Amino acid sequence: MTSFFEVKNLQVTYPIHGGILGRQVGAIHAVEDVSFHILKGETVGLVGESGCGKSTLGKSLLKLIPANRGEVLFENQNILALNRNEFQPFRKRIQMIFQDPYSSLNPRMRIGDILEEPFTIHGLCPKAERKDKVIELLQIVGLRPECYEKYPHEFSGGQRQRIGIARALAVRPDFIVADEPVSALDVSIQSQILNLLNRIQNDMGLTFLFISHDLNVIRYFCDRIIVMYLGRVMEILTRDELLDPHFKKHPYTEALLAAAPRAHPDKVRQVKPLKGDIPSPAHPPSGCVFHTRCPEAKDICRQQIPLLKNKVACHFRERDEKTVA
Repeated sequence: MTSFFEVKNLQVTYPIHGGILGRQVGAIHAVEDVSFHILKGETVGLVGESGCGKSTLGKSLLKLIPANRGEVLFENQNILALNRNEFQPFRKRIQMIFQDPYSSLNPRMRIGDILEEPFTIHGLCPKAERKDKVIELLQIVGLRPECYEKYPHEFSGGQRQRIGIARALAVRPDFIVADEPVSALDVSIQSQILNLLNRIQNDMGLTFLFISHDLNVIRYFCDRIIVMYLGRVMEILTRDELLDPHFKKHPYTEALLAAAPRAHPDKVRQVKPLKGDIPSPAHPPSGCVFHTRCPEAKDICRQQIPLLKNKVACHFRERDEKTVA
């Protein structure tokens, strides 16, 4: 099946400047040699600890952060190679829901003006029709028409996130990067937003890259899951594989599952949660970047970087190609 969205060997680094002259003295390796694909209508989850490069990866796909190397193919077109004018038609097809529902909305603008901006920028409809379009968007995300005249500070976190979703939907995109859209919300509000996204996806045929550190959310919402650690992809697996206790997963994936909240906390965990902090992305470990915290690490893990072979990057988790979905 042809990929709708494909990432090849993507690298994103941030320079570190120091000294009196402010010269570059190092670099933070936020995303390192990442490759994956997404099929049309699919929801792919991107999961990992804070600082693993999830948000940087998501923003680099929309060219909000420049990539150092690699390709991002949208319907076989490398959008990273396009200049600003050439990329403009793709802007309305690829949208983002930002993580923070408070800072992502301009506090000086009315909600109606915020939601009219996409129509104005892309020239999608006459000015006289924009208010009706905005009211329609508000109703799609479960808000009342009178919200048009209000300001962001008059809304709760869940309501603001609905406004952020409405802004992303304004230009009728094909692909949405949702950067932890429920992490700042209460659990009851999280379920409302997830159900809303699910309904919108079914109604509009959207494709999602859903970024989260919450495996419970990922398991509910996503078809496939990409596990990241320190800027690298550790594993790509389906939801069924993630839920299958007999499926041999990457040690990091097993540790994430062990750390997730459980309905029955009195039951003994099969895998102990990880100890220690994620290493600095400015000085990543040699070999497998996970070896400093991996309970199964051997000498080869410290010396050689494992390739993402058959959807797992581990020297001791080799899979038969026939068994990989």
